[in-house]
Amino acid sequence: MNIDPNAREQARLQWNTTPCGRVEGDDHTLEYFLDIERERYAQQTWMHGIVPFGEYCGKNVLEVGCGHGTDLAQFGGHGAECFAIDITERHLELTRRNFALRGLRVDARECDATAICFANSTFDCVYSFGVVHHIPEPAQVLDEVHRVLKPGGAFFIGVYNKWSIFHVFSKLLAQGILRRDLFRIGYKGLLATIECGADGVNIKPYVKLYSTRELLAMLGRAGFSVVRHGTVQLEPGHFSRLAGVAARHWDVFKKCEQRFGWYVWALAQKQGAV
Repeated sequence: MNIDPNAREQARLQWNTTPCGRVEGDDHTLEYFLDIERERYAQQTWMHGIVPFGEYCGKNVLEVGCGHGTDLAQFGGHGAECFAIDITERHLELTRRNFALRGLRVDARECDATAICFANSTFDCVYSFGVVHHIPEPAQVLDEVHRVLKPGGAFFIGVYNKWSIFHVFSKLLAQGILRRDLFRIGYKGLLATIECGADGVNIKPYVKLYSTRELLAMLGRAGFSVVRHGTVQLEPGHFSRLAGVAARHWDVFKKCEQRFGWYVWALAQKQGAV
């Protein structure tokens, strides 16, 4: 199996230094993790409407790339048996602490998503939001997810949208061309700066954007059937210099979210009897 070691090194540097979704505060307290939760779902108000957090009571749920464990804790709070993998030691440490402070259990393991350290047909649901677009071998990841899912099991995935307003207006046009970062650090460096703390030079995590068509095609090749999909998350600030206009006429601009939101997501199913 061929994997990109530099992408792993940069991922560990990025998220051991700046854990995904971190806020100011003492990360040894429950309040710290609740602050992250409040901030996350205040920004991503759509998440509880599209992710089936409450449907897996007593069932096995795996999160691929766990961050602080915020989303996985939503499954756990509804009674799911929770498991997590991540290649970042800091993320695993924070996820374990988050669960312990909530009085929940989690089996969190250091593991690469291209070689998931669980047996075939272990999970009823695999969840991975904002992770696969940081892995240069997405087909291997999806094959592994398919392997560890039970027949009839569900896979929820969310990745950055190539055709999003944020990518085109804020990153390419405003930052890339007008501020000339595209010429200074290149397209890969520009995409890396999407992540908090990354400068696209010294800290340069791998980032790849996907269209809806590309995501659905990858899922199909891995043997999944897509149940539903969409794009989400659009804010006035994504329009860069047009942010003021967008805010004043948000009822009109908001309609762009249906195709040009920042994330493209899909709920897919492994074939076979449940």
